[in-house]
Amino acid sequence: MNLILRNKNLLFSVTVLAFIFSMTLIPQKVSGQEKEVEQAWVNHLAKGDAKKLSAFLGAAITLELPSQNGSFSKNQAVVMLTEFFSIYPAEKVIIKQTGTTSSTAMFFIGEYQCRTTDYRLYVLMNNSSGDYLIHSLSITKK
Repeated sequence: MNLILRNKNLLFSVTVLAFIFSMTLIPQKVSGQEKEVEQAWVNHLAKGDAKKLSAFLGAAITLELPSQNGSFSKNQAVVMLTEFFSIYPAEKVIIKQTGTTSSTAMFFIGEYQCRTTDYRLYVLMNNSSGDYLIHSLSITKK
């Protein structure tokens, strides 16, 4: 009887630890306020409006586009995004997955679809003094 009770306790402990571990691997969902922020920048991205999108860009941004990638100032990124949008205007932007990587960072994974090609979209936003700003934006061919 004592052996059975010890095994049940061990099984319970292992189950609790497995649950706690698995919860750390599952990204948290984005809250309502963060969802509004997402909708705003996604709409600007879908419309190809780099100037309005710039309101959501940090002072420095890591940008990955088919023709260029690297770290750029906000102004440089706006110029590059304007050029990209003029060559590859979006027909549809779809966010497929969102989550948080820490208490101050969110990520978005999706698709940027244009007439000629579909692209993978990855956006990382950091909360800087209460505002989420895009720190990294990647639009790459599938």
